[in-house]
Amino acid sequence: MTIASGLRARRDRRCGEAITVLLVSEDVRIVAAVSVVVICLTMSGIVAWASGSGTAGRAIARSLLTGLFVAVLAYSAGLLLETIDQFVPQIDGNRNN
Repeated sequence: MTIASGLRARRDRRCGEAITVLLVSEDVRIVAAVSVVVICLTMSGIVAWASGSGTAGRAIARSLLTGLFVAVLAYSAGLLLETIDQFVPQIDGNRNN
């Protein structure tokens, strides 16, 4: 796999996630997004295994664990920032002093 084809695959994967989130109903949006991410991480692990010399199971597990860890970390940071935003006074440009 060349660098250009790897970048193209990464771009296509992001596009697939965005399309999935847009096409499903709001009730199952999170489940659909997580499912697509798991599928993409599994495919990334398979590509890593095919281009390296390790075992397939370890490459897939490493890709899934690190990818899901980062996703949980990002989701947690978003929840934290949303919570902080509720307690920080909002700046209003039309204040009357």
